[in-house]
Amino acid sequence: GGNAAECPHSMFVNDNDELYVFGTTGSPNFPVTIQAYDNSFNGGSSITVNSSVAYPYGSDIFITKFSADGDSLRASTFIGGSSNDGLNTGQPLKKNYADESRGEIIVDGQSNVYVVSCTFSDDFPTTTGSFQPTYNGGKDGCVLKLDQNLSHLIWSSYFGGSGNEACYSMDLASDNSIYLCGGTTTTDLSTSTSAAQSAYGGGSCDGFVAHISENGDQLLQCSYLGKSDYDQCYLLKLNRSNHPYLFGQTSAAGNAWWVNTLYGQPGGGQFLTHLTPNLDSIIWSTAYGTGNEQRPDISPTALLVDLCNTVYMSGWGSRQLNGFGGTQGLPVTADAFQTTTDGRGYYFICLREGGTT
Repeated sequence: GGNAAECPHSMFVNDNDELYVFGTTGSPNFPVTIQAYDNSFNGGSSITVNSSVAYPYGSDIFITKFSADGDSLRASTFIGGSSNDGLNTGQPLKKNYADESRGEIIVDGQSNVYVVSCTFSDDFPTTTGSFQPTYNGGKDGCVLKLDQNLSHLIWSSYFGGSGNEACYSMDLASDNSIYLCGGTTTTDLSTSTSAAQSAYGGGSCDGFVAHISENGDQLLQCSYLGKSDYDQCYLLKLNRSNHPYLFGQTSAAGNAWWVNTLYGQPGGGQFLTHLTPNLDSIIWSTAYGTGNEQRPDISPTALLVDLCNTVYMSGWGSRQLNGFGGTQGLPVTADAFQTTTDGRGYYFICLREGGTT
């Protein structure tokens, strides 16, 4: 770090056991390397997040690569424009405590680096020929690809419409095309004609899922995922057949998220949706939670799909920090490791293929 605030958002280890870290920095003297893509801090406006983490000079995205044994800084670079980058601030997309620090980094088999995040900069570095090279206003999502030495921006693009977007999670398909997800207040996203949900669902915000070509020049498919109130897609994982699974929050009532499922909770505040690779139909979908208040219970933190398509999810909840829900009253199984909670803690759920608990 440097002389101001830093916050790591995500990390990934490549096949050589080298560690890549993505986050935000407010430090003009953050450690970057000589051959970095951008070794100068671009900054933005002063901002404090979570009432305590101060960025007096604004924020840039940082990406840093460490050696396998942690004894050397292999590469490190800034990424950003003249406004704040990498921070998901402002309601309604900033729903949970620490939502400012979402976004994800992944690395492919050649150690090329991919990042999804968001930006307020109208001059965020994008590349000619990318699927959306220009800023659409408000807060836009961003997605980019760098070489393994963090010295060359292979491609970079905005993602968004006329409202606000934040990109939270991504995964690479077997052909190195990219699936990503997030939240949006925009009613004019460039959804595909055959999308599972081509129109905005309503309410304060919707989730979305998108599929981007390997070289970043095409938005192959895009779909909303949302009902008539509040919804966001926080985490995305692909199975070995390139089927995306989306884990999100919702305020939808009743069985609005139930499709071809054998397990669910009416009014459950968390949803899990399994889509076809072309994002044109829902294979199955369910909602779970307390169902008591038609609002989220937990903040999603992790998602995994194993080789048998069993799905594992985790999250945490606290009325004191989130102002909603919490882990009190969430359904647990009889032989659970921990069957009671004080309402402030982590929650883990496992669903078999087809949405059976």
